[in-house]
Amino acid sequence: MRRPWSVGQGGLTRAVMLGALLSVAWAGAQVDVTFAQALAWVEEAPDVVNARLDVEDREAALVVASAWWSGSGSAMLTGSVDPEGVQEASVRGSVTLEGSLSVPSWGTAAEDVARAEEDLLQARVAFEEVRSEVVRTVVRAFADTLRAQQRLGIERESWALALDRLEAREVQFEAGAVTQSVVADARLEVLNAEHAVASAERAALDAAWTLTHALGRDVVSVVGPLPAVPNVTDWPAALQEAWQAEDVTPWLTLDDGDLLAAELAVVRAERALRSAERSASPAATVSLGYGGALGEDASVQVDASVSSKDWAPSVRGTWNVGSSGGASNVSASVQASVPFGGAASTSLARLEADVARAVDARAQRYALAMADVASAVRSVEAAQRAFEAAGVSAERAQEEAEVGRTRLDLGRISVLDAQNLEVAAREAELRLAESEDALRNAILTFAASVHVDAWEVLP
Repeated sequence: MRRPWSVGQGGLTRAVMLGALLSVAWAGAQVDVTFAQALAWVEEAPDVVNARLDVEDREAALVVASAWWSGSGSAMLTGSVDPEGVQEASVRGSVTLEGSLSVPSWGTAAEDVARAEEDLLQARVAFEEVRSEVVRTVVRAFADTLRAQQRLGIERESWALALDRLEAREVQFEAGAVTQSVVADARLEVLNAEHAVASAERAALDAAWTLTHALGRDVVSVVGPLPAVPNVTDWPAALQEAWQAEDVTPWLTLDDGDLLAAELAVVRAERALRSAERSASPAATVSLGYGGALGEDASVQVDASVSSKDWAPSVRGTWNVGSSGGASNVSASVQASVPFGGAASTSLARLEADVARAVDARAQRYALAMADVASAVRSVEAAQRAFEAAGVSAERAQEEAEVGRTRLDLGRISVLDAQNLEVAAREAELRLAESEDALRNAILTFAASVHVDAWEVLP
């Protein structure tokens, strides 16, 4: 590279400002990050950490929902004193315990457990999807950052060549070999090249910021190489099978968050319908109670009940100190309820319609998933063709650069013309690398559509 930050209006000033910006904005940041380092940091990326914590929260909620017993307790202490001393001071207290027995396989308790299990399943699928998405984002952002740095190097070299051409035109103008307009064109070329450098600098900063955001770590620059794009024969077996399959239905599993949500929407709509049917059906509640004295100044009262609507027995016990409960007593009751009116039937009809809509939405979601797979396949095929075409162009540009070096040695072209051919070859190589990045991204997107882990695809 020749004089990348040499004269040229604003060039040196901008270089100093850019260096100051980087030192302030990225103090202690990561410099020259490798691809392996970036992937190793994925597990600590903010989105991945948050998704993992959500799974842990759902696991804790399932433990609570699966508990056989839940309840609460309270205590109260009261006292009285007669200021005139006629009556003795007294102290009374009570302890109350309330609880419910929940059999995880019965009634509403079973539904609570099912909801917790569904939430946990969704959290786990979401975690895998978030992790896969972060991997793809990091791969894409790393490639973009690397290519932006390479583009910046090319633009700086082009700027240096434009300055050389301007100097040559000025010398020619002083010798009367060219007109003033030729010099003006050369100056315009320098300004355009300087603008291209500024744009490339901004693109490099933007790309590094995207990588920083994905990883949760400040990244200033990266270093290659990126792994080569694997051939189809080197893909994981599951990905090869999906690529060659005529029908991708077997790969449309509940590992897909959208498909899982559609399936659970049907399950929850059906559950709501069953709950409404129970509410609209006759029900009975059986209650039992016992009360009696415990010694001369204490008593106990225990009540229990269970309803046929939820089959979740509840128990309440109270222990009183400071007062006698009198004679023991046992109570039992049965309460029956029979709903009347047309509101229940209207509600059931609405819930049945909700179930039908959920089933239709599920079918549409599966159709969209199949379309996503087909679109991903076409994207891979298009990216492969573009990559092959870019390879041909890069070979041609390299051949022209070699011819230019030969002609330069023979004195048939100028140094500037030979340098222009070298820059063109580098640009063609960069376009080839960018097309390879696009192919890699397309393959990873296809892998995600058929739920093959991105880690298995990357060599």
